[in-house]
Amino acid sequence: MVQGSFELSNNSSIEIKGKSFDLNSFKGLNDILQKLTHENKTKNISVIGNFNTELQLNSIFSKANEIDEALSLLQHITRTIEKSSIKFISHVNGVVRGPALELVLSCNYIKADIDTFLDFTYTSEGIIPFFGSIQRIIKMLDYKKTLQILLTNEKLKFEEANSLKIINNEISKNIDKKKPFWDQDFTNTFIYFNSKIHSTYKNKKPAYNAILSIIFESSICEYNVGMSIEKRWAKWLILKSLIKK
Repeated sequence: MVQGSFELSNNSSIEIKGKSFDLNSFKGLNDILQKLTHENKTKNISVIGNFNTELQLNSIFSKANEIDEALSLLQHITRTIEKSSIKFISHVNGVVRGPALELVLSCNYIKADIDTFLDFTYTSEGIIPFFGSIQRIIKMLDYKKTLQILLTNEKLKFEEANSLKIINNEISKNIDKKKPFWDQDFTNTFIYFNSKIHSTYKNKKPAYNAILSIIFESSICEYNVGMSIEKRWAKWLILKSLIKK
């Protein structure tokens, strides 16, 4: 499998190369982003290349004492993209999944071809988004659709993603102005999904428990606190995986 990397071209585009990404890949991407932010010489950056990607989980999260550092780096990368004065525009086609999907969701604009579909099948694979993307999806779509997408492992085809305004639509720079969404409607929706998941998997699929807990806890929190909640539950899930080994 081709080792993944990120390449900056002419200070105008970042190309995603390869399929499988380790921590060094993201350290390289972070260096690129810091360079662009520090120089402040460009207004737009295109994100191009291969979007059908995966994380080398066993490599990135192999040591318990390094999990916090790795998760902090992954969240820092997407927050840098979100908060930058540079406009990041991703040009996607075909399958968009894994770390590339999370990078795409942090961009200001997702320009998609008609053959694009967004693959959210994290949970059935025993993992969750590691870049803080649950908070972004909630802000973009609301908690009901987020629960549905992540707990039923949806693949959003072009038509649905377009109708939901995830793609081919400007994403506000104020995405982190997430408001708490705790109300009776949320309570009823959460109880429905919580009961459905627990009756189906009998607490044997911890990734589903993590998703439910993240959305429940972050329902009364602002964006940055929600990111911290995601990081804590991601660490919990990773540690459970390490213990099994």
